Amino acid sequence: MQCSCGREMTERFSVSKKCNLRWEYSFCKSCGRIDADYLYSYDKTQFIERGYSARLNYRDMTRKIDN
Repeated sequence: MQCSCGREMTERFSVSKKCNLRWEYSFCKSCGRIDADYLYSYDKTQFIERGYSARLNYRDMTRKIDN
């Protein structure tokens, strides 16, 4: 996938076993843009949501556990 800045985006993911969540996204190393957000259960058996709200929910849930 190509970023709007012209560089190639790489697929990345972040997991939280405590929250049973897996966040998958595309990241541009050049401009730092994050796109194509998907939120799944940790074992990837259940799709939860996609888009910017998936990113916000993942961050919100994992911050609650850390604090």
